[in-house]
Amino acid sequence: MATLLSTSPHVLAVCSSASAPWLDALQAYCTRAAVPCECVATLAALPGALTAQPTVLVLAGAWADPVCHTAIGLARVVAPEAALLLCCDDAPDALALDDAGLFGACPGGDAETLARWVHAATVAVQGQSRLRERQAQSVSSLAHALRSVDPFASVLYSVLTTAVAVLTQDGAADGLTGALLLVDDIGNLTLGAGLPPFQDELPPEALAVAERAAERLTVARADTFTALPLQWRDHPHGVLLFAGTALPDPLPDLARLLVDFTAAALENAVLFELAAVDSTTRTFTRTYAIKRLYEALKGAFRSGQEISVLMLDLDRFKQINDTFGHLTGDRVLRDVGGLLHHALRETDILGRYGGDEFLIVLPNTDSVGSRAVAGRIAASVEAYRLAVDNVEVSVDISIGIGGIAHQGDAPDAAALRPAHDFFQHALERVIAQADGLMYMAKHGETYPHISAATPLSWGQLMRTRG
Repeated sequence: MATLLSTSPHVLAVCSSASAPWLDALQAYCTRAAVPCECVATLAALPGALTAQPTVLVLAGAWADPVCHTAIGLARVVAPEAALLLCCDDAPDALALDDAGLFGACPGGDAETLARWVHAATVAVQGQSRLRERQAQSVSSLAHALRSVDPFASVLYSVLTTAVAVLTQDGAADGLTGALLLVDDIGNLTLGAGLPPFQDELPPEALAVAERAAERLTVARADTFTALPLQWRDHPHGVLLFAGTALPDPLPDLARLLVDFTAAALENAVLFELAAVDSTTRTFTRTYAIKRLYEALKGAFRSGQEISVLMLDLDRFKQINDTFGHLTGDRVLRDVGGLLHHALRETDILGRYGGDEFLIVLPNTDSVGSRAVAGRIAASVEAYRLAVDNVEVSVDISIGIGGIAHQGDAPDAAALRPAHDFFQHALERVIAQADGLMYMAKHGETYPHISAATPLSWGQLMRTRG
């Protein structure tokens, strides 16, 4: 019959009737360490004792005793986080211990030796518990980064920095740096994001490792480089390349989880890009920009904040296309899209409305603020030059400024819950206002071509809807 000693939630001991010295030593340690002990009479009671999730499970007796192996099997199911410590004179070799999932084997039956082993096992389990907490926080940070709707490049950089932080915190590597590479439809790799010294390009040996990982869809290593392929449903999306310290082989569980998360995120980001981002200007598509404007109007109505809407049109753009070709025209559109991005806040909304027209939404911005933004945009576009066949190409811009403000006739937003058609009506009216002002600005005699009018009011929109 086995004697079970429970010092839950710290130590649970399984001792055969022939292992009295081990039991005495453990009791001496528990008494000195002020750990309460409870004796359980039968092996059948072990599952119930394990439900208290002990930190350490001490197996005292002969390695060949079936009780020992039964206890190991039960512990792996009921208390998988516990450290298993074997106390016996016929301990197996290290390989057998590792195969059985044991923390270690304690030789001799004195209290001091056993105390040191139990203490070491306790510290190890507590360290693993803290590590799992940090890992959970890191995974949460990664998940937050992956949910971001920031520009694609910002998402890639956030994913990369979080991945490096996760692996460093996990203890997988110190002094880690790396890069995130994207795989195009024909298998070519491009640098999506990089940490020093890989912000601009990769050395040939690093690129070769990344290419091997992307081609074979398996982990590739060379010197201190480790490349992890990012695949989703057997389709490669990119490669996470780490440098500075070789990652363990096999990879830690957290690293594999990180790869799966990142691959899924890239899949979602690609789908978002296709649906919401204009490929030429890198601004939002018209459909997505209008969707964001609709949401911004609802927020402005409920919060009482003013909102401004700008419509922009490039002057003489058709002449550029006719003279220099559509590839040059696309380059101008892309460059202007970049200028507009730099002139706006992260909370502002920028979309390509059609052709050479852009839509900008400025939440929580009054007419004074919107005029200042329009002036910055006009100045940056006026200074823009593109050299084509030794000819400088320039472009002007016309801007119409509309908006909606809470004026004296504003309804009580807290008492009203307008239906969808009201905000759709407001959206159409404010776009029409900004669009009309833009065409007025195009016929202005002096540059900058900016035209603005008194913002609409929510009360006015209430009266005219329908």
